[in-house]
Amino acid sequence: MAKLFESFVKTDDRFEVVFPVELGVVCFRLIIYKYDTKKSNMINRQLLKHINDSKDIFLISPEVEGIYFLRVATGVTACNENAIRNCWNAILKHATSVLST
Repeated sequence: MAKLFESFVKTDDRFEVVFPVELGVVCFRLIIYKYDTKKSNMINRQLLKHINDSKDIFLISPEVEGIYFLRVATGVTACNENAIRNCWNAILKHATSVLST
């Protein structure tokens, strides 16, 4: 399921996979401000807040070496292809909303 989610991320030029996908966790971020870490971190924080405030899905977000990103964990028993598609669609909806403001 993590590889399926990773494939979705890779089809949208607004996003990038931050680390190799291992152990069912996909680390990704919006890359609108790829060369401005401060702005990139800000937009990804806004995206996370928008997503979690909506309660459509719940994501967590660490910061590693100054890069703020989002994580999707696919290792739970209830995770299936439909759940992955719904998760990605929710992320796309919120990314479009955040980027339009």
